[in-house]
Amino acid sequence: MGTRRALKDYNRDELAVATKVYIPMREGPNGGGLSRKHIMPEIDNSPLASGKLARDWSETTKRTQTDKVMKMKYGATEDADKPIAERVAELAKKRGVPMSHIATAWILQKDPVAAPIIGATKPSHIEQAAAALPLTLTAEEAAYLEEPYVPHKVVGALSP
Repeated sequence: MGTRRALKDYNRDELAVATKVYIPMREGPNGGGLSRKHIMPEIDNSPLASGKLARDWSETTKRTQTDKVMKMKYGATEDADKPIAERVAELAKKRGVPMSHIATAWILQKDPVAAPIIGATKPSHIEQAAAALPLTLTAEEAAYLEEPYVPHKVVGALSP
């Protein structure tokens, strides 16, 4: 279903549609932008803080080694962000669920978020996101995740 059809029953003045495009995602002339050519490939990419809330930080992946945008967005704040990821891991272990479930459940409980941008690149990503839907964090758990949070500077297209 196209975006136009999905949004046709809503008043455009009362909607905010979040995207994760514009910032160059790779080197080269077509690495970023706001045209259809740039937007469509990015629909399939960048979930859960570039994966930082989905796995242990000591785990090395191709993405952690090569994703320049992830390093641009999160590299300077790793020391401040790591305690949050550790708390996500702690709650996931306590609840017996993957870290991605905790992160997804947290964002789903934030008002006015209607739906997280999950950036599925594999069927298993969609299955994991759907499996997180019934999970509800307690107020104490949400506060525990948020307590060490330090606001970040805006990075990318909207940077000052």
